[in-house]
Amino acid sequence: MIASDSLFDVLECLKENPGSNASFLSGKLKLHIITIQRILDTLEKYGFVRTDEKKGIGRPSKTYFYLGGQFTFNLDEMTGLYETRDKKIREKGDPNVRFSYNVDKEIVNAVLPGGKKGKALKLDEKSGKFLWCVPPPDSAGATVREIAEKSGMPVMDAIRFVLEMIDLNVIEETGKKQ
Repeated sequence: MIASDSLFDVLECLKENPGSNASFLSGKLKLHIITIQRILDTLEKYGFVRTDEKKGIGRPSKTYFYLGGQFTFNLDEMTGLYETRDKKIREKGDPNVRFSYNVDKEIVNAVLPGGKKGKALKLDEKSGKFLWCVPPPDSAGATVREIAEKSGMPVMDAIRFVLEMIDLNVIEETGKKQ
């Protein structure tokens, strides 16, 4: 993503047109709106743009503002994380963890780490699909990479998600590495 010409085109256009939405940028740059939205979501995630949400008739609309900033990349940390891709994981089976499912879509909508009294952690569709594909507690498990491929989630996103779910006692490593 960092080396993408499209990323820099979006940043440049946003600097020249503050308060633009994805549709405007898509038309101006002649790029598919999904491409623009992915770039904007990433830029927002890392704090390079801020958003304002406009509410009106229909769905809320986001407008984006260029903030700039600095991006540092720790290659040692990233390669260390990447090693997690071959670790086997499974659902932990903690009785204090509950799930909200959408059986028709085969996704987990939310995780309640504290049971009924816990605060629900809502999941996006990719994370929900990934968690749906995690093997049950009584299984040998599957590697993060295998589950990522099955669910359609990028491996690095899956690794970060798995580490978060391990911290919440939702997922555990089986101790076996493939």
